[in-house]
Amino acid sequence: MCGFFQSQSKTCYALSLIFLTGVSVLKQATKKGLTLEELERCYIIAARIVADYGDAYLPVFERMKYELEKAKKTEGLKALAIAVTKENRGH
Repeated sequence: MCGFFQSQSKTCYALSLIFLTGVSVLKQATKKGLTLEELERCYIIAARIVADYGDAYLPVFERMKYELEKAKKTEGLKALAIAVTKENRGH
């Protein structure tokens, strides 16, 4: 598994640390500002790891799914707030 991550981006390196040290590292990684695109890549990689290496990695995949959904919701709410502000300028 390590060889796979060595060829990937800094985001995937963070994901490798998560798999090696546990889900708690993911909390730190997301607080440091992983982008939505980086989270999506990690989610796909986590799925691949579960498919290739088994159920032992399901908790990390589940957490990646949660973090990705949370990030998408946050981005959507930010976009909505910006749109509302633009529509109501001068009120």
